[in-house]
Amino acid sequence: MNQSPRIDLAFIVAAGLLIGAAAALPAYLTHAKIRLQKRPIQPPNNLQLRSLPRTVPGWTQVGEDQVLTKEAAQELGTSNYLTRVYRQSDVEAPNKTHHIEVHMAYYTGMINTVPHVPERCFVAAGINLLGKSHTIPVELDFSRLILDFDSDKDPPIWRGRGSEIPNRYRLPHRIENLALRVSEYKAPNGDTLLAGYFFIANGTVVSSADEVRLQAFHLQADYAYYTKVQFMTGSAETPEELVALVADLLDELFPEIMRRMPDWVEVERGNVPSEQHI
Repeated sequence: MNQSPRIDLAFIVAAGLLIGAAAALPAYLTHAKIRLQKRPIQPPNNLQLRSLPRTVPGWTQVGEDQVLTKEAAQELGTSNYLTRVYRQSDVEAPNKTHHIEVHMAYYTGMINTVPHVPERCFVAAGINLLGKSHTIPVELDFSRLILDFDSDKDPPIWRGRGSEIPNRYRLPHRIENLALRVSEYKAPNGDTLLAGYFFIANGTVVSSADEVRLQAFHLQADYAYYTKVQFMTGSAETPEELVALVADLLDELFPEIMRRMPDWVEVERGNVPSEQHI
């Protein structure tokens, strides 16, 4: 009985501290320019991934783009996606043809889900993972690129020329570190497949889902987006061969991919393209 006032006083003090902290938190976040919620941002002119060129030098689309059912698109979590097969003829061995399935998916705003990656999705679909995944550098042809002296990024941004519209478009920051996370799989029919992927997150290339969270959820950023860029083939014999094919395709396609991404240099300058619902 005699201890009740002390208990009540302690409760009141604790409650007061919690209420005070709750009231002070928004002011602190505003002062520190911390944005816990991200606003969605769309590409300039709302260009969709499915509008990527069907033919670029050395590569031609085979068949039609895969169109997901409504339920599958909901599971993917975005309507801005592309699943397409490109074919390349090997110059040194004209009778050998390589096919690569390209899958890309664009996400923006408050990203709560873990990115879909082959190590999880393929295994869930009954495709067996063989061994460990390897992160292999992608050697792009930098002789085709020029440095962008209009930005103050360190290291500098590179620009590549588009194939549809021959302008120079900014490539992702740290493109020198571009790497593909590659795994080998065995399908139920016994075929061996190689699949690799990377991400473009807020204008920077990264190779893992953890890096996507760190890059796309920079606390001071108002906006957030990321795009998974994935490649799969049954015609390459080694992970290194897949990465070489990807490099050859990206030399042609990367500028057009970035034409369909927000220009993050401009976004950081406050020049945000008009937002449209996808």
